[in-house]
Amino acid sequence: LSRFLRDYLYIPLGGNRRGSPRTYLNIMATMLLGGLWHGTSLHFILWGAYHGLLLVVHKAWDSVFRFPKNSTSWRDGLTWKTISWFVCFLSMSLGWVFFRAPDSQSALRIFEGLFSFALGDSIPEPMHQAMVLLGIIALGHFASGYVDLVNLPKRFPWWTKGISWALGLTIVFLFGSRPEGFIYRMF
Repeated sequence: LSRFLRDYLYIPLGGNRRGSPRTYLNIMATMLLGGLWHGTSLHFILWGAYHGLLLVVHKAWDSVFRFPKNSTSWRDGLTWKTISWFVCFLSMSLGWVFFRAPDSQSALRIFEGLFSFALGDSIPEPMHQAMVLLGIIALGHFASGYVDLVNLPKRFPWWTKGISWALGLTIVFLFGSRPEGFIYRMF
């Protein structure tokens, strides 16, 4: 689907060849049409618009903070990479609420449930599980000395990555809710 959207929508619209404003418009149009491809319900349109907005913000951010390839910058540090990974994961996860919810009203109720707890209230179960899982995985990767999942330094034993993933999977299996069907089962 992503290749189809790129080759038959984004590039024929002009892609990124006609300046930044037109590029942002092309991204939004492509992602809105990607949302419509999944269905004409409002929650699919919101899903496409949300992901289009994320892509536009990313592209705008990248153009403002562009650095030469061989320069060192604050973006090369472990802290920045960790923050970037977390913001990306959280943004994408929140966007999938629109896709997974049966309708837009359900999506709004899910967001209300995720973000409406006050001090003293208990944290909702799914959010609690996600926080525990992310914490364990982050600890495992910090213990191994690097956040990058592919390029772990060779000076650390191979089993450090395995332990962090094993702990994360254990949390999922012990505290996770019952498995749902594949996300595309309704199509």
